[in-house]
Amino acid sequence: MVQSILNSSFLLHVLQIYYPKWAEDKRIICTIPPAGLVKVAHLYIIVKLRMVGTTERLQKGREGMGKYQALKNLYESNMTVDSIAEALAVCDVADDAAAVKMQLEERNYDVVGVREGNEVIGFVERADLGTGAIANYVKPFLMRDILTNSTPLIQFLHIFKNRSRIFVLEQNKVTKLITSADLQKPPIRILIFGYITLLEMNLGELIFQQFPDHSWKTLISDGRLQLAQNLYHKRLEKNEDISLVECLQISDKLEIIKNDEFLFQSFGLASRSRWKKTSGKIRDLRDRIAHSNELGITMTWEEIIDILEDCERVLEVSEALLAEGGRT
Repeated sequence: MVQSILNSSFLLHVLQIYYPKWAEDKRIICTIPPAGLVKVAHLYIIVKLRMVGTTERLQKGREGMGKYQALKNLYESNMTVDSIAEALAVCDVADDAAAVKMQLEERNYDVVGVREGNEVIGFVERADLGTGAIANYVKPFLMRDILTNSTPLIQFLHIFKNRSRIFVLEQNKVTKLITSADLQKPPIRILIFGYITLLEMNLGELIFQQFPDHSWKTLISDGRLQLAQNLYHKRLEKNEDISLVECLQISDKLEIIKNDEFLFQSFGLASRSRWKKTSGKIRDLRDRIAHSNELGITMTWEEIIDILEDCERVLEVSEALLAEGGRT
C-alpha cells in the first residue's frame, strides 16, 4: 500500500530522519502507524513544493511548467491505484451461494470475484445471493468499472466520484478491488493535502504579486489582519525570514480573492456566496486532513472530490496569473 509513496529517495531520506531504524531494516515500515506515514509524507510534499518553487520553476520556466503541473506530474508518476487497492477475494463458480453469502457476511464483504478454472470471469454481490450455485448470480465485469493498476490516483478520484467500487486490472486479469473504505488510506490523504497545500502557497504568491503596496489589508477584517500581524511578529522574534502574507490563513487568502474585483473576475467565479461556501469546505477539508480525522463523514466523498476539482481549477488559474505577472 505504501510502496508507491516511497518511490522517492528524498522521502526515504526523510523517513531515515524521523524513523532511524528504517536504515537498518526496511521491514520496519510495517510498524509505522498510518498517521506517522502521513505526517512524514506531508513534510515531503511541503519541502518538495518549495523546491519546485525555487529550482524547478527556474529550470522549467521556459517549458511553462509551474508548481501545479510539477506536483501533478509527481503524483501521476508515483501514486497509482495500486497504492490503495486490495486483493479481490474469489470463490468458485460451482460453490454454494448460501455458503458464500455467509462467508461474506462474516467478513463484511459486499462483493467477491468468481473463478472458473484459472480465470476470474466476473463477480457476485452479497445482497443478490440466495440458494443454488454461484453460477446463477455471476455478473460480468463492465469496462466502465475497471481501471488498470497503473492508473494515476488523481485520475482515479475523478472516475470514482459516482461509483461505489472499481475493479483493478493487472496484466489483463482482474486481481484487485477498490471501495470507498480504501479512500481513508494514507495515499489519498497525501494527495488531498498536497493539492490544498499547493493552493495555499500559490494564493500567497499571487497576493504578494498582485498587491505590492500591501493594499490587500483592506480586503479582510481588522480581526483577521490583527491575527496575521501577531503571528508575523512572533515569527520575526524567532528570526524567521517571512512576509506578512505568509502569516495569512488559507481562509484569509480565499477571502482576498473574493473581495478583489480583478481576481474575482480572473478566476471566473460564479458568485461570491458560492465562493464563500467553497472556501469554507476547502478550509474544513484541510483541517480534517491535518488532524488525521476520518474522511467521508461530515462530507461525502462526492463532495470531497468536488472540492479537489475546485482546487485544481483555482490552481490552473493562479499559475496562469503568476506567469502573466502584475495587473494589466
